[in-house]
Amino acid sequence: HNLCCEDGDFECKVCGWCGNIVGLDNEEEFKMFINLNEKSNDFIRSKLEKSSYKEFPILKKNGDVIWIGQHVTTLFAPGSTSFISGFICLARDISNRRTQQALIQKQQDSITSSINYARRIQFNLLPHERVLTSCFKEHFIIYKPKDIVSGDFYWMEKIGSQTILALSDCTGHGVPGAMVSVVCNNGLNRSVREFKLTDPGSILDKTRELVLETFCTFY
Repeated sequence: HNLCCEDGDFECKVCGWCGNIVGLDNEEEFKMFINLNEKSNDFIRSKLEKSSYKEFPILKKNGDVIWIGQHVTTLFAPGSTSFISGFICLARDISNRRTQQALIQKQQDSITSSINYARRIQFNLLPHERVLTSCFKEHFIIYKPKDIVSGDFYWMEKIGSQTILALSDCTGHGVPGAMVSVVCNNGLNRSVREFKLTDPGSILDKTRELVLETFCTFY
């Protein structure tokens, strides 16, 4: 109780560690907690079954906030398995770990946000539904990337009366696969639009050549 705060939420203001141990929600529950009778024993036991470990902030006198991680063990009266006589609590300062967790979470959120934006870019490279509808009276699309972005993609180009459709599976998953899929998509576009190819075999050969050419420029 020496760590009770004068300001803050109910748990810290009223009973410091104890309120956080058993997950007290209001002052009435706190009064029941400190009055260890038969009725409160049932109440506390139900709370402890759900919260043997708690992490909570403590406000120091200088205004700093530290995080405490605390385990609680229930002590029963001699010869009893139901009447609670007290508790043993072990607590330690986990502020550094919480700070590291917050930093990792921030970095993870940043990475996820970037990948989600990449997903939007990749999705916009796929043929639009109205384009497919104009070429195929009956069709359906099942596109379920394993990760946020994908190495799989579908591609379509209409040249005169001909419709060229490709269902492509690039090497890899996730970000590496998505990068290769963008290069392959560009290779298919160039093979048909720039080199005027319409034969499937010729398109695939030219696309492979363009993909290798793109990656070889990095060596």
